[in-house]
Amino acid sequence: MSVLDLIPTPWRIGLAALALSALAIFFFKIGGSWEAGRYVEEKAKAARQRDEQMGRVLADLRGAQEKGRLLALRVQANDETHQKELSSVQQNQKRLASRLATSELRLSVVLAATGHSASGEQLPAAASTVGVVHAGTRAELDPAFAQRVVAIAGDGDEGLTALAACQGYVKEILGANQYFPGSTDSDSP
Repeated sequence: MSVLDLIPTPWRIGLAALALSALAIFFFKIGGSWEAGRYVEEKAKAARQRDEQMGRVLADLRGAQEKGRLLALRVQANDETHQKELSSVQQNQKRLASRLATSELRLSVVLAATGHSASGEQLPAAASTVGVVHAGTRAELDPAFAQRVVAIAGDGDEGLTALAACQGYVKEILGANQYFPGSTDSDSP
């Protein structure tokens, strides 16, 4: 006779049910912990991938910031150069206007080859200036009119200098093709 035969049948069934329940709980716990381990592993892998992506994004951002900083430095240098050029143009204009005002310098124009003025009268030979250009008869401009001509020419020079500065700025910006994909140096004016 075995020890099991000593246990009454209803109790044996209860003990067997209890043993099966304990075994089921044990395997459920093992399976649950294995699932939890797999879940934790998947989450850790996803976190590593996110960290790697964030690292790449931050590296790209740092690179873009550095390129932007270098571009800003180049634009600033370009701006300083054009500011010096504009200042030089303005000084030349003031110097020319001053020379015109003090009669140190006179502007003249070449008259038409016919030798007639706008009113049709013959101009005297005294109206020509000596030793200027190897051309025909010349007439001196009125000093006030000459100053207006110099002012207009100075405004034009300043405008051309400002235009060159704008073109330099645009070329510098478009030269950084990573900011404007598809643009090339041949696209610039």
